[in-house]
Amino acid sequence: MSKIILGLDLGITSIGWALVNIDEDNSKNSKIIDSGVRIFTIAEHPKDGKSLALPRREARSARRTIKRKAQKLRAIKRVLIENKILTKIELDNLFIGNKKQVDVWQLRRDALYRELNNKELSRILIHLAKHRGYSSNRKSEEATDSEGKAVLSGIGHNEEMLQKGTYKTIGEYISTKSKKRNGKDAEGKLNYENSISRSMLVDEIELIFKKQKEFGCKFINDSLLEVYKKIAFEQRALKSVADMVANCPFEKDEKRASKSSYSFELFRALQKLKNISFITIEGEVSFSKEEIEQVIHEAKSKTTPRTYKQIKKLFNLDESVEFKGLTYYDHKTGEAKNPEKEKLIDFSGYHKVKKVIQNTDNLYWQTIENDSDILDNIAKILTTEKDDKESIKQLREIVESEKVCEALISISFSKFGHLSTKAIKNIIPHLEDGLDYDKACEKAGYDFKSIFKGNKTKLMPALTKQENLEMTNPVVKRAIAQMRLVYNAIARKYGELDAVHVEFTRDIKHSHGDRNKIKKAQGEFRDTKERAREQAIDKLGYEPNAKELLKFRLWEE
Repeated sequence: MSKIILGLDLGITSIGWALVNIDEDNSKNSKIIDSGVRIFTIAEHPKDGKSLALPRREARSARRTIKRKAQKLRAIKRVLIENKILTKIELDNLFIGNKKQVDVWQLRRDALYRELNNKELSRILIHLAKHRGYSSNRKSEEATDSEGKAVLSGIGHNEEMLQKGTYKTIGEYISTKSKKRNGKDAEGKLNYENSISRSMLVDEIELIFKKQKEFGCKFINDSLLEVYKKIAFEQRALKSVADMVANCPFEKDEKRASKSSYSFELFRALQKLKNISFITIEGEVSFSKEEIEQVIHEAKSKTTPRTYKQIKKLFNLDESVEFKGLTYYDHKTGEAKNPEKEKLIDFSGYHKVKKVIQNTDNLYWQTIENDSDILDNIAKILTTEKDDKESIKQLREIVESEKVCEALISISFSKFGHLSTKAIKNIIPHLEDGLDYDKACEKAGYDFKSIFKGNKTKLMPALTKQENLEMTNPVVKRAIAQMRLVYNAIARKYGELDAVHVEFTRDIKHSHGDRNKIKKAQGEFRDTKERAREQAIDKLGYEPNAKELLKFRLWEE
């Protein structure tokens, strides 16, 4: 009996393939039918690893920003005309002869001490709408944004100046400075000392309206202020990613769980601990149900992830005990290494939520620390919602404390698991009973192999909408697309295949930075071997083979 088998070797820039006929009865009749290589460019910029679509995306974003800014200014001008502050002709000529006009920063100061005319008030309103200050949609991202930190530092300095009481508004303070815009200092470094927050400008325009009302300005009223604030200072909310989350393969109507949710972290920990075993003098030993409970309790009580070494220490295991599956030496160099420093159990999402809630309201934490439903929903909101206002709105529905809601938005999560929270909670009790994952799925009423089933077709179909959502790495997506082209071309030429064997490169999942680190390490190792070869030739007097070179290096060490 013979089989037609296709072998594929997937890389990030190439696919090697070979089609073979394997005769199981007589291996002498086995032969290679065809083979080849398909080469393609990597789906990222070769220098910095950025997406090839980034320039187009940035240009589109810039066009939208310009368009929205223009729409906002047209709306402000429409309000000025509708409220009869300016006529259309006056508005068109407002900035003609600008050099003879009073500086707008001076006008913002004057507005606090005298009545403004219609043109002066209009210039202030348009100026503030053009430069509406800094406002972050997401508090949690400020800590990782270097430019944002510099802006916040400048805002903090200006807030301190206002608190001293010398100046009533940020406009009055900056009007006294010679340099009113951010830019480079004498040393050529970017300076953000004139950074202004959106809330400062809202306070300023409210005070200007209040003062002008006291001075008897006929153009001022409360409805105009509210309309103006809505147009000038309203910010578009960042879109939620909830619709992009794929559905669970077991619970078809449920979305997949956040990887930072308590249930998913517990589910992952139970699987790891069930599959792990260590080798002693007596033989191979696995953790008991009670020991697994002890490890999880330890991981939940400590703020940092638990490593293999810490787990070994927890059970007072001898130093000679090794974990099965860990590599205690480098295959290439033969050098010993200690893999037990790697993390085994990670409840980092749980601990982030715990720390924030405990610091804000410890009594409230004590009431929910064992409520997995609330903890899972908190993680879900902090993973799917990208706008603080929407996050707080949804958090209020499950969290009683307003202070806790405000504090929780300082956390941001990303990434989703492969199962929904509902499926995970149905599987966890069986994992806790000591069953393997496949048996636990069966006990929970799920067909473990169903996710691998599908309709058989001669040609490989394109990625579905859900698969496109799940596959976010452009390098992986291009490799899969190229593999589809290769497979379909072979299937059209040679017909249906009996089997396909696929080998993935480990590089395919790595980021551009990680691949560069690996490349650098490989280069350093190559240089080390070359130096050793030269030294070996000098000492031995002849060119050593690979085995002799390894012996020489080990002898030297």
